[in-house]
Amino acid sequence: MMADGAFFAPGWRNVQVGSWSDAVELARRLDRWVFRGQRKASRSLESSLRREATNAGVEASELPAFERVVLHDLRRRGLTQGIPMDLLNDPFQCMALLQHHGLPTRLLDFTHSFYVAAHFACWEARSSDTAAVWAINAVELQEEASSRLTCSPRRFQSSDFYEELWVAAGDTEPNAVWQATPFRMNERLALQQGTFLLQRDITATFEESILNTFEIS
Repeated sequence: MMADGAFFAPGWRNVQVGSWSDAVELARRLDRWVFRGQRKASRSLESSLRREATNAGVEASELPAFERVVLHDLRRRGLTQGIPMDLLNDPFQCMALLQHHGLPTRLLDFTHSFYVAAHFACWEARSSDTAAVWAINAVELQEEASSRLTCSPRRFQSSDFYEELWVAAGDTEPNAVWQATPFRMNERLALQQGTFLLQRDITATFEESILNTFEIS
């Protein structure tokens, strides 16, 4: 990693800590931020949907149609698996359910706990890896996203928000990233103090979407 204060991309600050106590002290100053641990600092922020598409040679432009098919199939088959109808009628809850079972979605796992993120960063890291914990100011992210989107991210818990944002708004809605947590949390999400970041335009990279949210070129 680069030295403290260096920037590895516009809008991102790379801070290298010398010890665990230094990391804890830094985390204490990041109140109301959200975190994501990755075992390789060189890996970019990328949703499982985007990653699997890249590995399969699928064009980014095809991702929205693919996502709709997956959600439609879950809603069609979910009742036979005992999934409640009210959950199936909420696309965000459906995405969270797919994510929980390891299927590709636009959701990117984050946590409110620095310690949980640090665990995942170091858990599978090899001696040759430089692990990293990504940290994003959730308050500023929501404020910026709310100012840019017609359909406020603060309403994302409502079941009609998905349709408004991805169907009604269409391509006229600017790209942005925001934080959202399902109303129905599974045990893993609750124990890990988990939440999600998600982007409106999944044809763009996640980092492009973050920078666009903060209007950083």
